[in-house]
Amino acid sequence: MHTLRAAAPGTSFAVELATGIHYEPAYPPFHLDPGATVAVAEKLLHEETPGAGAPVLKLLAHHRELAPDDFLALARETAGDRASFTRSSPTALLEVSGPGVSKASTLELCCAERGITPAEVVAFGDMPNDVEMLRWAGTSYAMGNAHPAALAAATGRTVTNDEDGVAVVIERILAERSMTARSAGPAEPTER
Repeated sequence: MHTLRAAAPGTSFAVELATGIHYEPAYPPFHLDPGATVAVAEKLLHEETPGAGAPVLKLLAHHRELAPDDFLALARETAGDRASFTRSSPTALLEVSGPGVSKASTLELCCAERGITPAEVVAFGDMPNDVEMLRWAGTSYAMGNAHPAALAAATGRTVTNDEDGVAVVIERILAERSMTARSAGPAEPTER
């Protein structure tokens, strides 16, 4: 937080805890949560006893003046060795997680628990927060209205969200599998 504030004066923060989102007075509230605490981020993150507070899911950083991609690049350049920075908003709102934490790292863990390889995964995305996941998945699609970084990371492209791009691809995959199954014919009976 201190590094980002020094590099981009005017940065405000919100803290997403397991119990909800709490934010600084200058942070633009994106929903009215009567249970939210409004205080400086250092106070929001403070624990009387280390480990006794609610788990921190992520930190959100907002800047009113910087362009979204410029803010992301600045954050990665100045503090990327200490945290993972990404964005999914069309505004200068960054999501800050622990080093190495991304949609890809979480998806990889979930798949490993189930014996699913990257080659068996189809992923969809449209923003910088999807880039690592799109690269990790064996097959990946950027939405037709995706950010350039997502387009570059994906192995394919589908139509926009408004045109049901995910459904279009899933229906095509299911139709192809159905045709393959029909052309293979009935399975040979096995002896018991």
